[in-house]
Amino acid sequence: MKLDNLPKLIQSELLKLPESLLAHIQRARCVGKEISSMHGIDFFSVDLAIATHDLAKNLNGKELIDGCKKMCIEISSDYLLVPKLLHGPLAAAWLKYKFGVSDEYVIDAVKYHTTGYPNMNPVAKVVFLADKLDKEKIKRNPKLEKVLSVVETDLDGAILAYMNILIESLVDQNFIIHPYSIACRNYLLQKNEF
Repeated sequence: MKLDNLPKLIQSELLKLPESLLAHIQRARCVGKEISSMHGIDFFSVDLAIATHDLAKNLNGKELIDGCKKMCIEISSDYLLVPKLLHGPLAAAWLKYKFGVSDEYVIDAVKYHTTGYPNMNPVAKVVFLADKLDKEKIKRNPKLEKVLSVVETDLDGAILAYMNILIESLVDQNFIIHPYSIACRNYLLQKNEF
């Protein structure tokens, strides 16, 4: 997908990213277009969120923490344990304050694309899944095929399938699980009675 349908300031920021990260964003935008079309969700909002979701991904942990402090973002202890997750909240703050984006669906989609959250808005659901269903990520983790098989008919079911894969992987590796991911999974289980 081309960048020229995005605001010029955002295009300029995207072109500063490493080529591999920009390639992921482009692949995720294509996935987002497919998913939003399947479910009748506003593609303009989805595309803006996907295009900007990883604007801060190339920063290291210290840079992310410093960037969040500079933007007056409250940093919970959960984020301090896994600072790389801060790239979502930092990119969301940039969207709002640096780029003047006022669509809260877009801002929340970017903010929580790494963890998910309970009662995600439709744009956030598509962005969350498009980020995870980049074909290169599926090649690295074939378990994601299960998520891909559900996404066409059930966004919540696809997110739940992804959360189950994520949480199992994090437990197996003895890694921290962010509380938002657990809350998102529990919400989906309660809401849909899977």
